[in-house]
Amino acid sequence: MSSESELNTPVQVLTPNGDVVLVVGREEARIQIASEFLTLASPVFDAMLNLKFSEGIKLHEGDKSPVDIKLPEDNGLATAQALKTLYGSYPEMLLLTPDQIQKVSIVVDKYDMSARFAMAGTVWMDCEPINLEDAWKLMTASYWLDHQVGFRRMSECVIRKLNHAQIFRLANETFDVALGLKWPSFCCTMHSHRSWCIRREGCAYHASRLRWKILWECSRAVPVQAITALADLIKPSTGGEGDSTTPKKAIMVSRLGSDQAEHCWREKGSTTPKKVIMVSSLGSDL
Repeated sequence: MSSESELNTPVQVLTPNGDVVLVVGREEARIQIASEFLTLASPVFDAMLNLKFSEGIKLHEGDKSPVDIKLPEDNGLATAQALKTLYGSYPEMLLLTPDQIQKVSIVVDKYDMSARFAMAGTVWMDCEPINLEDAWKLMTASYWLDHQVGFRRMSECVIRKLNHAQIFRLANETFDVALGLKWPSFCCTMHSHRSWCIRREGCAYHASRLRWKILWECSRAVPVQAITALADLIKPSTGGEGDSTTPKKAIMVSRLGSDQAEHCWREKGSTTPKKVIMVSSLGSDL
């Protein structure tokens, strides 16, 4: 039975006649929605609403009144915005602020709905952040949304706008503090090498093409030592004969997850070796 405070809380109706009311956060925001919509959108809700959990048992008891599902740890506004974005009848959801997008992305990640947010994520990331704080929030959001193109763009913005003191403050305020504290070290390292020019098989690749991928991969439990070792290796050559842009080292990074980076020389019938970058775990688009 609903308490008096719950009865006095207005209900946001996303689905008329929805059989579920999400009671979200400390403010106990109430969102009425169809259980079928939730189960299709999220494997987490799908598991929660089956007969193995109390919420699912109540839902299948046959009572026609909506079943309350309490989500006390979530943000009520962000949860409502995430579901409205999915529902598709609220175009204003495409105009959310970076702070709102970041909070929505936390909900999306928790309930494993990132695949459903590919289009919304593309719209949200199609912007130029006005400052480091907005860039940081959109970068973290794109990570939780599993939006690699957005992550590449926003991590580049973070590196361009980098302020060492501010970025560590932002990291400390990030929802996932452990993850947040990894990124500043990576960003600072990449920022210090932002002018690199890397060549692979005679084709120039600016370091920016590697930076976002390295940051993306390193976010997944890769130690700081790995990125530092990689950064130390991929430095432009200095001195030597001939063109100053001619690389001298050949670098092979067979597995970024290791904190060791093996480098070797490679010559092709010439006394001038070519720099070769092989980062197998970073993907073929490099």
